[in-house]
This record gives sequence, C-alpha cells and structure tokens, in this order.
Amino acid sequence: MTYTHLHKSHHYTQPWRRGYYAALDIGSTKIICLIGKGKPNGALHVEGYGWCQSAGIHNGAITDLRLAEAAIRYAIAEAEIMAERSIERIIVNLPCGHPVSRVFNIPFRVGKRVVTDTILQRVAIAARQQATTKSRKIIHILPINFIVDDTECVLDPRGYLCDNLNARIHIIDAADTPLTNLQTLLARIDLKVEGFVVSPLASSFSVLDVDEYTLDTTVIDIGGDTTSFALFDEGRVLHTGFINVGGTHITHDIAHRLNTSTLNEAERIKTLFGSVELTTPIEHDMISVELRDNHIPHMEHVSRSQLCHIIRPRIEEIFKQVREQLSNAGFTIDTRKRFVITGGGSLLDNISSVAEQNLTSYGFNESNPNTSCTVRLGHPKHVSGVPYSNTASFSTSIGLLKWTMSTNSPFGSIKYRKPQPTSLLQKIVSVLRKDL
Repeated sequence: MTYTHLHKSHHYTQPWRRGYYAALDIGSTKIICLIGKGKPNGALHVEGYGWCQSAGIHNGAITDLRLAEAAIRYAIAEAEIMAERSIERIIVNLPCGHPVSRVFNIPFRVGKRVVTDTILQRVAIAARQQATTKSRKIIHILPINFIVDDTECVLDPRGYLCDNLNARIHIIDAADTPLTNLQTLLARIDLKVEGFVVSPLASSFSVLDVDEYTLDTTVIDIGGDTTSFALFDEGRVLHTGFINVGGTHITHDIAHRLNTSTLNEAERIKTLFGSVELTTPIEHDMISVELRDNHIPHMEHVSRSQLCHIIRPRIEEIFKQVREQLSNAGFTIDTRKRFVITGGGSLLDNISSVAEQNLTSYGFNESNPNTSCTVRLGHPKHVSGVPYSNTASFSTSIGLLKWTMSTNSPFGSIKYRKPQPTSLLQKIVSVLRKDL
C-alpha cells in the first residue's frame, strides 16, 4: 500500500509506473479507451485512443449487453491499432451501481507501537467491515484524517508512536450486481479489470492543480446523462455526489422545444452555438437549423437568444442540485468557495458566470451576506497525444489513465487487500476455494 500526503507545490512531479497502461471510460454518450505511458518529465503521453457513440447504456447502466459489448470492443480496437499493441488489463470508471458516499469513525487500538502501513491496512479492514452492506460493493476507502491519542487532524499517522488511533474514513460503495455484469462483459472481451474509479475522482485527478487539492475545492463533472461532483480539502476527498441530469437532457430540451429533425441536429447546434448566457456579440445572431414540420425536414433560421433560453434553465437546475446536495451533506460554510467545472457539458459558452450566480448562495448565511465563489473551467493537465486541444470531454478517461499509472495512491486512497491465511487449515481452505 502506498499512502502519501500531498504537499503544496507549484511544480508537477508525478512519478509514473513503467510500461503501458489502459483506461476505459464508459459514458452514456460516448465510450473512450486510452493507452498511454509516462514520460521522464512527469507528463503523460497517450499512445493510442479510440472512441465511439455509446450503445446499450442508459444513465450509466448497461441496458443491452450485446450493443454495449460491440461499442466497447470498437473503442478498444481503435486504441490498440493506434498504439500498435494489445491490452489485457484495464482500469474502468464506475458508470453504474448508484455510488454513495459515507463517512465512518474507526477506533483502533495500536498499543504503544509505531503506526505502520500494516496497521493502516488493518484500519482499512475494520472500516470495510463496518461499511459493508448487503448487495453493495466497496469501491474506494479514502482516509480523511486521524486522531493519534490526543493529537487531532493528523493527515498521515505513519511513524507516530501511540496507544490509540481514531480514523475518519470516507467510503464509496455501489450496487454489486451491475458491477458484476460489467466485469462479466469485459471478461468476454478478455480484459481483466484492475479497478473501478468513480468519475468525479478520476476527473479531479486529471484537472486539479496540486494546490487545489489542499484547498476547499469542488469539482463538477457535467457528463451525458449524469453530473457528478467531488469536494476536496487538505488533499482529502470529503464527499462525492451524483445527479441524474446532464448534457443529454439539454439536447432533448432543444429537440423538443425547436422540433429539430433529429437528436443529432439538436446536439450539433448545442455543440456549435450553445450558450448559457447572452452577450452583446451573439444576442442577435441567427443560426440555420433543420426542423421538422408535418414530418418534412426543412431549414429555418433560429436566434441564438432563443437557443440560450432553452439551455439556461437546465444548467441552472444542475448547479442548484449540486448546491442543495452539498448543503444536505452538511457542507454549508460561509467562506469563499472554489469550483472547477469539467466534462463535455462544461464546453457551453459563458457557463462560468451562470455557475457563479447559482453557486454563490452555497454556504450563505446572515452573518456573512457577501459569500461568493470562484469558478474556473477544468481541462486535463500535463498530457499529450489526445485528439483535441480542448479536452474537457476527456477529463474522466485521462484521469483514469493517470490513476492506474501513478505510483502514489491518489488522494491517499487505501487499496484493500484480503488478509492472507496464516494457519495450515486456512491455507488449505483458500487453495480449495481458488480451485472451485
């Protein structure tokens, strides 16, 4: 187990594992496979990429195994051809299972010994036992902080001599059956899953500056069918959340309100001309749109102002739901907040200003009426070989690749290892179970 503390630094010195690694981002709108390796300067280079439109997937859940398998095979084959190598192991985002964040306080008796990796692993086992719920699988074990005897807020307790250790552990779990189905599907493609990572953590690992890990920062990833977010402070993940609203809903709003000929036409004008807030240069612009009237497609001019009025309410809904979920989780503070927005849905013009307006009341109270927030758009950092210069749509996939290539455990995550059998009887039972 590697358990690291993130120090404030303006220099990027990410150490990579040697060799080539692969990541698979299974989204509701697209499936992306990346194959890459680390460079000596600490950056990451993508050697091969493949992507295609999602099929057989809705709200992250696989609804048609045959269609989903064909789409995943296509994306992987494209990446393998470009990278000129085949892959056998892959890290995957968590597209299903309704992930849930929970925090546990785990007391552990050390007994006047020095805290080691072995002791932290036992703390993780205790946390796992306390958090285990029927029909759900634990995905992440993320330490927040520790109390070492009477010393509070210790981020890394290793090396401390103490009698008692109290750990505050963030657990993220998900429904087991959808994950088993996904692993079975990938096994049919002869791929072994190295691990699952929830999308907001993967995106955060891709787009955040090192300093932002240590500050009170929230990353919002606007995907296709869903929007996810992760809250950070002092290099630790305090909370994650998921909302069943995303860019696809905006596309459907445009198709319904304008009566476009197809969903693809609605997606086209959203991508090329979509804006969340009107500005003087575009207020009177007209765009050509293929509409359907009496089942007959025809071209017509529509103002960008009309398009903006369709898009903005849905974007406001997303940010208001994020604000409400953070408030319901107890993160209502009256200090200045930092938000980083990423994902394909973040590419709409002027989204930052609308985010500021709708997130400002997060943490508002009467004692500090000037509560405000800062918002920036997040794009993957220190990466080359991706197909576009603006790669916010690749934040999750690039974050996954960085996650599996990193020699350090991202955000101090503890990788659970099953206790090894000690007695002869336990060893015999373990061998028999493997053979069954």
